[in-house]
Amino acid sequence: MRFLRMLLSANVVVFILLIALQSLPVAAQMRPRAGGSGMPGHPGESRTEEFMRKASQEQSEQELIRRAQLVVSGAHIEIYQDGLVVDPQFLAVTEDAYGKLEELTGRKFDTAVLGPKVRVFVSTQIGISHVWRGYEHPKDPKGIVFLNRRVYAGAMAGTDATFIHEMSHLLTWKFYSHTLREGIANYLAQRIRPGAGSGANPAGYDWSVKVPKAMASYLGTTKEAPQMMTGEPESRGVYYYACYRFVKHLVDAAGMEVFMKLYESRKPEDEFPKLYGATRKELIAAAGM
Repeated sequence: MRFLRMLLSANVVVFILLIALQSLPVAAQMRPRAGGSGMPGHPGESRTEEFMRKASQEQSEQELIRRAQLVVSGAHIEIYQDGLVVDPQFLAVTEDAYGKLEELTGRKFDTAVLGPKVRVFVSTQIGISHVWRGYEHPKDPKGIVFLNRRVYAGAMAGTDATFIHEMSHLLTWKFYSHTLREGIANYLAQRIRPGAGSGANPAGYDWSVKVPKAMASYLGTTKEAPQMMTGEPESRGVYYYACYRFVKHLVDAAGMEVFMKLYESRKPEDEFPKLYGATRKELIAAAGM
């Protein structure tokens, strides 16, 4: 009888939760969400749909990790393959990037949190390359990078630096400004592989485009960029370009150490005058946006 009462109580709780979810205002359920996953979000999806999508994504990635085959292991990197054959020489490419990322930033990979080695999974099942849990990586930080076939091929050919972009996200995993996070990832990728494709811009960043004022207003802030900027491929490319351009200007102006102090600040908006002697808006204008 005791077990039956417990079972009935559990069913009642589930029933109440379902009723509560169904009673949410439609506007609240359909509120657009900022790109919370590692990949572009889905404009207009409900909170329930977003939750289910993220849960499905995480489950598929866990399955990928379980079935992937270890190719080779080095001092700091492990390379895995899934659905294709990965050249063991990719280890040397990633190990070289690992060392250069630490050298350029003056920071070390947080092995106490991320794990002793960065695990790179190259898979035919990956659409957009990303780190474990994408934009939500700080909630569950692990030293895991997922790369698709195209990015891997470009990395081996020397034409793509997305793997460096993603590895830099691990190095700088604790972030407060998404624009600074994406900007420094692209900046480091371009420093190590000048002119190579990276992130949302496979053709590289050696180009110029007019950045909308509304988009520039997010630069250097802790605000989440709306999906209209990070979801659509064209807008996402401009957004990542704007982040890169702003960070490049900041590093060129005062050096990497000053930038890293800004990056590691919980309220970067308050630090611009102290670190750069100018307001955030003045620095955005000086960067040509």
